[in-house]
Amino acid sequence: MNFMLRILIVEDNKTIQDVHKHILEKTIEGAQVDVAGNSRDAASLLELGRYDFHVLDGRFPGSDGIAMAGLISNIHDGEKGSIAIFTGDEKILEQARRMGYAVFSKEDLRETLYEHIRIALVGSQVNQMAQKSAQQPVITS
Repeated sequence: MNFMLRILIVEDNKTIQDVHKHILEKTIEGAQVDVAGNSRDAASLLELGRYDFHVLDGRFPGSDGIAMAGLISNIHDGEKGSIAIFTGDEKILEQARRMGYAVFSKEDLRETLYEHIRIALVGSQVNQMAQKSAQQPVITS
């Protein structure tokens, strides 16, 4: 069974967008990675459907990672495990950490963020498999 894992990146820096997208598509089989450069575009993508994971910059045009994380968390009934905020801003890191979001500084971004996403998506895949199984008709003899 193949499952498409949907990841949303909200980042205003085009180079960082490209790096995230490239790494995630190459390292996570079945990943569909969408990118938004500002809060308006991110909100539009969120209206189109649910994402399995969200990678948010600390600051971007129209909002910041914490406000966007709150919006996403509300959409997902308060769930915060599918959200990671990365930034070089210590205030945002500390505030996001206190609010229960996964946080990553720009320095530890490459390895720990991608590993965190892989672990979170394993849980998402298991949930998708369970939902598909629950929808299958039960055949009895």
